[in-house]
Amino acid sequence: MKPEIKMVAVDVDGTFVRSDYTYDIPRFKRILSQMNDFGCHFVVASGNQYYQLRDLFPGYYDELSFVAENGAFVKDRKELVFTANIQPWDLVKVIAEVMHFNPNKTAA
Repeated sequence: MKPEIKMVAVDVDGTFVRSDYTYDIPRFKRILSQMNDFGCHFVVASGNQYYQLRDLFPGYYDELSFVAENGAFVKDRKELVFTANIQPWDLVKVIAEVMHFNPNKTAA
């Protein structure tokens, strides 16, 4: 009987990878192959930047989905699904507000 699990999402830091950002690659490849055989998709979720996460899965990142940068960047295999961008004017407003509360600091 085919399992009904369609997706497995994992957090990276402190969950999927060790503290030195390594994991059991042969085991991952074996499990990912089995997941693919059953139509189960693997999703990497993290506050880390997409390219940092992608580098953890060389050769596989086009098969995986990523929810990166605390949800501000979402990619499903090769398709970019969502990016959250800050408009320049909004950034100027945030900097002005921060400067208001800490006038001794200068903007870079």
